[in-house]
Amino acid sequence: MVLRHARAPHSDFVLLFHMSIFFIASGYLTRKNAIENFSGLKEYCIRKIKGLYFPYVLYSGIFVCLNNVFLQLNIYTDDAAFLKEQSIEPTYKMLSTQYTLKDTVTKLCQIIFLKASTQIGGALWFFQVLLIVLIVYATFEYILCVILKDEKKHFLIQGCAAIFLLIIGYYCSLTGKKLHGFNRVCSVYILVYLGSLIKQKNVMEKLGAHNWLFPLAGVSLFHFVLVIIEVTLRWMEITLIIRFFSFLCQALDGFCCMR
Repeated sequence: MVLRHARAPHSDFVLLFHMSIFFIASGYLTRKNAIENFSGLKEYCIRKIKGLYFPYVLYSGIFVCLNNVFLQLNIYTDDAAFLKEQSIEPTYKMLSTQYTLKDTVTKLCQIIFLKASTQIGGALWFFQVLLIVLIVYATFEYILCVILKDEKKHFLIQGCAAIFLLIIGYYCSLTGKKLHGFNRVCSVYILVYLGSLIKQKNVMEKLGAHNWLFPLAGVSLFHFVLVIIEVTLRWMEITLIIRFFSFLCQALDGFCCMR
């Protein structure tokens, strides 16, 4: 992660799995028996709010209050010509402006409702998405526990929900729709589900010494996508779908290796 964010040579491969590992691990570490009753769900949500929401609001709020200071120190810039001259990645070519008191209060209110972010705190989007997806997943799991007693049906219904949300996330990626930030939640819900599935079904324990099958399958599928699919189906949107499944394999690779 550090090497990639520092733009170390040959670190682009980290993009294949670096964020997905965290979502899969979060699903893997979610204890199903802790959210089977309302009190457990309530305690779970409170822990997530304390661990994710409060830090997000705190640090984003600090960065908002320091916006004008960052401009004075040239950490931010309001000079478009300067950005044009510098060899900076497009992602980081951001112009900032001086905040008035009204701007600061408005921005702080937006952050409280998870509606805004800051330039220097942009990476905190992960806190925002992880908070929402974990609470949504846990709440849905609790509802299923109340309605159904068959655990197999839980995973089947959760899987269908994950695929449905993935389709929505995929549609948003094609159309550029944000759904007030829920586009990312829709896309990563399936990763949390996979992590939970791996845990509940004891997949890692069952594989035992054959854990290497995950990396082998992931790398093989990834190269198949790059070498064959990209060449023969370049004109079809299905390329993106197949790429996503390759991405899932790579994510599982990283998770298995990390574990």
